Amino acid sequence: MVAFFVSGDQPHPRNEPTDEERIRLHKSMLAYGRTYGVMTPGKVVHHIDIEWDGKRIGTDQVRFYKIDRDVLSIKTEPNKSPVDGREGVGILTFERVKNPQP
Repeated sequence: MVAFFVSGDQPHPRNEPTDEERIRLHKSMLAYGRTYGVMTPGKVVHHIDIEWDGKRIGTDQVRFYKIDRDVLSIKTEPNKSPVDGREGVGILTFERVKNPQP
């Protein structure tokens, strides 16, 4: 699995980013990935092997999931945001796309 998150106010350089723009770009996103395992119903663990800033490499990140019909919700444990340091819980919601009937 791979997760990639970008802030809504991410800068959009017109040309090759300046060093200052690169810093702002880096601070406006986070990403990680690797394998995962379903531990119990409703709980999944992401085994981090790659990450945007390297702080969580080699760690296991617990997530809680819920499936309600065509909607999957994934919630983090309480944590500090690596982007702005605020305490909170992240929630991602995915809705299954259905093919239109012919």
